[in-house]
Amino acid sequence: MIFVDSSAFYLLVNKNEKMHYLAKEAFNKFIYDNNELLLTSDYIIDETLTLISSRWGKHYAVTFWESISKSSILRLVKLTEKQFYKTVDLFIKYKDHKFSFTDCSSFVIMDDLKINKAFSFDKHFREFGIEVLPGIMD
Repeated sequence: MIFVDSSAFYLLVNKNEKMHYLAKEAFNKFIYDNNELLLTSDYIIDETLTLISSRWGKHYAVTFWESISKSSILRLVKLTEKQFYKTVDLFIKYKDHKFSFTDCSSFVIMDDLKINKAFSFDKHFREFGIEVLPGIMD
């Protein structure tokens, strides 16, 4: 199982970004070559929809949501109340790092579900000790 971060979603949909093709190639490898189950969280979806909407407009955000919500290869998990408070604790514990609250929520979910790989282009995942795929950082 691989956790999908908003940075990967954003690069998958933004054909103008220089890393788009790398993200697309990695995504196809996960799905078609390795038959991996992908997982993301409601916080990542929130972050991604907000980013897409602010950069290109709400129509594009809705289109993105409609395409991934029908996916049989992507599982969406919602942060529980217990995970929320663990996220707060982690956010406070690492106050000297630049981890966002959403980053911390991802770390908590990954730890709880024993997921050790993330499809991400966010250096914070690697900084936290998570194996990042496709193995390149921003």
